[in-house]
Amino acid sequence: MAPKAKKSASKDDESKKNKLKKNPTVEDGESEINKDETQVSISVNDVYNSTSELSKQEPSITPEETVQITYEEPVLTSIIVESYTGEKDKGLFEGFGKAMYKGGCIYEGEFHLGLMHGKGTYIWPNGIIYEGDFNNNEITGNGIYRWCTKINDPSKWSTYKGQVYKGKRHGYGVFKSGNSPIVYDGEWHMGKRYGKGKMTYDSKGLSFYQGDWVNNKKFGWGIRHYPSGNVYQGMWVNDIRHGDGTMRWFDKNQIYTGQWENGIQNGLGEHNWYLSRVEMTQYTLRNTYFGNFKNGKRHGQGTFLYANGTKYEGNWENDIKHGWGKFTFKDGRVYEGYFEDDKMTDSPTYKRTSKISQEISKIKTRIPSAGTTLNVHYIRTNQETTRHDFDLKLDLSSIIEDFDDDKIDFETTQAHKTIIRYLDLFKQIYRFYSQLGFDSSPDNTFVLNRMQSWRFMKDCKIHLNEHYLTLMDFDRLLNPKMNANDLHCPFDKILMRDFFNHIVIIAYHLYNEQFEGNGSVLSWCIEKLIVDNILPSSCNVQGYFYSDVRKTLNIIPNMLKAYEIYKFICKKRNKSPHDFTLTMRDFLGLLNDFKILDAKLLSTREIIEVMSSDNPIVYDSENAYNLDLEITFLEFFEILIGCALKYNTKKNLNKKRVLTSKLTLNSEQEASDNNQINEITANEINENKEDKINIHDSDDVVESDEKSERQGDVLNSAKTNQMKLSSKLSTKSLNNNENEDLDFEIWIEKNNYFFNQIFFPAAEKYNTVTKLVNLSI
Repeated sequence: MAPKAKKSASKDDESKKNKLKKNPTVEDGESEINKDETQVSISVNDVYNSTSELSKQEPSITPEETVQITYEEPVLTSIIVESYTGEKDKGLFEGFGKAMYKGGCIYEGEFHLGLMHGKGTYIWPNGIIYEGDFNNNEITGNGIYRWCTKINDPSKWSTYKGQVYKGKRHGYGVFKSGNSPIVYDGEWHMGKRYGKGKMTYDSKGLSFYQGDWVNNKKFGWGIRHYPSGNVYQGMWVNDIRHGDGTMRWFDKNQIYTGQWENGIQNGLGEHNWYLSRVEMTQYTLRNTYFGNFKNGKRHGQGTFLYANGTKYEGNWENDIKHGWGKFTFKDGRVYEGYFEDDKMTDSPTYKRTSKISQEISKIKTRIPSAGTTLNVHYIRTNQETTRHDFDLKLDLSSIIEDFDDDKIDFETTQAHKTIIRYLDLFKQIYRFYSQLGFDSSPDNTFVLNRMQSWRFMKDCKIHLNEHYLTLMDFDRLLNPKMNANDLHCPFDKILMRDFFNHIVIIAYHLYNEQFEGNGSVLSWCIEKLIVDNILPSSCNVQGYFYSDVRKTLNIIPNMLKAYEIYKFICKKRNKSPHDFTLTMRDFLGLLNDFKILDAKLLSTREIIEVMSSDNPIVYDSENAYNLDLEITFLEFFEILIGCALKYNTKKNLNKKRVLTSKLTLNSEQEASDNNQINEITANEINENKEDKINIHDSDDVVESDEKSERQGDVLNSAKTNQMKLSSKLSTKSLNNNENEDLDFEIWIEKNNYFFNQIFFPAAEKYNTVTKLVNLSI
């Protein structure tokens, strides 16, 4: 009998097809001050679907997947020969022949010592055909199965072409269904999809899954392109989105990146609602929530960044602000207190003015629903800000107390003027680094995170200073009031106004001791930072992680796992603020505990070479090692990538498998290559260094003509370099050829092998042993 086609269907499909229901959720920060000024509210409107409802738009198991057909390989019947025609040797079948077996099976092909051995064709009575290799009466080697579901129409036959073992699809092979457009191209294990593979569900190749499989189910990391055009990229368990992943709803202009549980957003994540870009707007036109989710809803601690520049940080409950929180208006003013049902319970402490009222009236806070047409307008007035009256409020409280009382206003004013003077440059830097690691954005806008900020600081060699201040030291200086547990979180968002604050504070701590003169210390330090660090080195991306967007996107799943390990191994400092850190010495000890250090595979010297490649002060003036330097997660992860490239994996690489199973996946990322700009030429650097700062400002707040003339040289130099930098930012620099694609494939394979076969298993084993030891104690 021919094997029957087996259909699998999920009982939950019907519930997942239900129409999306409207669900009231937090708005975009809309503030309304009532007439008696006794209450300020941030209201809730029933304007968009919750993320839990939105996720049902693309159920993990779609209808087209439930109708896929599974074919089983037939077994060889009892081999009783009824007739034979062909060559013989010493009475045994030898050479080419044709045998008729009991039950109606037919074999035509090569024989050896009386057994089917070599190339041949085997036909079952129900019409199933196998053509390929035989080994001692077993179907083993390479071959083609044909399930002849319609004997008279070969185009409707289901086929498998690839490796087989004992009659089962085993190894690499391609299955094509005759009853549907389904095609599976990838790895098999004893008749089941197992390993890397791509399942295509439509004839045009627009709907597919590519990634890891276990026992015919999506299990591990993979990409799912849905018929709607929406895409999920991340972890799967038993055909369900589960673990870390990113869903892009292109038809709704929304993206969620974070943790999933049973197909729903659950845990830590980030959701973005993209709005229509309006030309010449000051703020990025998108809403962003970063924090905890529960059953698809914002629940717990989280931060919402609104399209108009306002921000809420605090507690959430079932998608609304509820509990203690902090609301920052776009002009820098802050309300901090309790929220109930999405509203402030008390009035802000600052006085109401006509300007504040005007700003509040402009705030557009509604988040778009999955099916609602958005109508958001950026309100422009005759008072629209220019560079000269730019409404920027710097928070310099962490450094301003170093100055005498009569100097505070002067220094604050001069710092503000200097930031405004170089505003275009800082904006270009911010936009460039906020794009690192992203393939696209619907509105071409991004928000800088701390990990990208660390990359900016390292590229500008800010960590190579005479004070031996590490990136972690700068985290403490830049965020003195932040909770110790969040102080070094790589995914925290940094708004543009916060970035301006950071520039001033970094410049002060690097260069204030070098200042000589009677002018503004902060202004002098900022301009020195620009000339000595930013202009020569910014936007020239170094390191292993961000230098190539294709590599970044492919290694993100490993990054998320590595961050969990990083948090686990960090140690609490005895000094205030008692944050959790890791040193290079601790890192080496970790690899030793994990049993990864090996003189032949990965030596201590090789690891130190990786550490020093982006941080030369690992070696001191006497060529001794300085391993007590603290390392952020960016540095930790880039060292791991460097270790992966150093690790001796030559025997473990299978280039053929890499090219056949992953090339298609990587081709999807090639469109994003144009977003990466990698270098500022040596000529520009030399030109920048010729511009020296020699400014002695007057004590008077009003700038004198002499001061303006001296500062003009620096400003003109900066403008020239800004134009050059802008030109580079608009250049499309990546045009990979086939050799570069092969190098890229090998780079990915080395990293996947090191992380998934060496580092992660070693970490899990170490964690298990540690728990057992603690229990025994």
